[in-house]
Formats: sequence, C-alpha cells, structure tokens
Amino acid sequence: SDVVANFHDSNLTSQLRSLYYCVPPLKEGSDSMQRFLSEELSKFMKDVKHSSDESKKPSRYNFSALPDEIIMRILRNLDLKSLCRMSRVNKHFNNLAQDHLLYTSLNLKPYWHVIKKKALYYLAPRCKYLRRLDLSWCQGIDALADCKNLREVDFGWCGSTTGHGNSFRRLFSSCQHLEKVFLTSVRGLTERTLSLTAEICHAIFMNCPKLEMIDLSFCDNIADCSIQQWQQIYTHIAIKRVHCEW
Repeated sequence: SDVVANFHDSNLTSQLRSLYYCVPPLKEGSDSMQRFLSEELSKFMKDVKHSSDESKKPSRYNFSALPDEIIMRILRNLDLKSLCRMSRVNKHFNNLAQDHLLYTSLNLKPYWHVIKKKALYYLAPRCKYLRRLDLSWCQGIDALADCKNLREVDFGWCGSTTGHGNSFRRLFSSCQHLEKVFLTSVRGLTERTLSLTAEICHAIFMNCPKLEMIDLSFCDNIADCSIQQWQQIYTHIAIKRVHCEW
C-alpha cells in the first residue's frame, strides 16, 4: 500500500495527470482542425513555396551569379580539358564555353593519345577564329581543314597523311593568312604530294602570301634538290630542313 501511495504521489503521476487534462475534447479538436484547413492552410502553403523559391535563388557567393563578362575572362585562362568540363555543368555554361573567342589557339598535342576524328569534329564548330593550331602527334585534319583564319599550323609527327590530300589542299588554299607551317616528319609526305608543280605546294606558296616559314625536317621522302630549288625561287620564305642522322 505504501508503494501504491508513493506511486500516486510521484512526479510521473502528476505529469501524466496534467497531460490528461490538456487533451482537448473531441469536438474542440475537430473545430480546431476545421479552422486550420479553412483559414491557415493556404497561408502555410504560401510560406512553404516562398521558402522554397528563396532557396533556389543563387547565393551572392555562387559562381553562377557572376556576370557573363567575368565568367568569360575566367574561361579564357582554362585549358581545353577544363573548358570541356565547364560545358557539362549546365546549359548556360555550355553556351559560354562554346564562344568562338575561347578557341583562337588550340594545342591538341597533350591529348594526342585520345584525339580522334570524332573529337575534332566536336571542336570544329567552335574554331571560327582559330589562329594557331597544334596537331602534333595527332591523326586526321579533315574536321579542321576549313579554318580560314589560321596563322600557324603544326602537323609535326602526325600519323599517316594518306587519303588527306584533299584536306591539305582545302586547308592551304583557304588560309591566306598562314605565316608558319610545320610538317616535321609527316608520314606519307612525298615529292608527289608536295612538289613544286603539285596543287598542294602551289596552294602553300602561292595562296599564302604571308607565309614566312615552312618546316620540312625529317621528311626524308623529299629530295634535297627539291628543297634547294624551292629555296632559290621563294627567297622570302624560310624553308627549314633537318635530316635524320641515324
């Protein structure tokens, strides 16, 4: 009996008793719910929507909140790999990363092991103002053969040029601003594909009035007498030639 008395007098019992008296009657609870549904629910939903919209607004510390001019200045300092990654962030960054002015100089040599024809066709639409192109060690020039603003091209140590005669012809015929051409050890480059009377050679020396230098080093299929003849005729062009010593 003492245990029962102590139980009734305990704090737990008093707390349970207070909770019991706080439970509203059934009708009062029903009226409260009706009032909430009719008066307060719509206001509650508006507050939730407003809070959601606020969370979607870009923070002042968000990179996307920067003006496009600032973002473009940052993009100009990125390498090709980083630019491609930026274009995959969202649609807005993709549009910015395709700006032609970001591709005035294109060095693909570091990516020679992964650069294929498909990758070049992917880049081609962005190269409207391309001025310097380095395709050293890469394969295929077809996709970029119509870049008309080139000043310098490097096809040194490229893969076989067999079958690319039309691409070379189109490239050197349309690039009237070319100043430097590097054809170091281009495989398949022979006197027949680059001779004084051939179309490709005619396009290089005649259609490129600003040409200052052409490098034919390690192109062992081209005879020394042809090089000497060109040097005598085109004295304003530095025609470089280095032989393989081994």
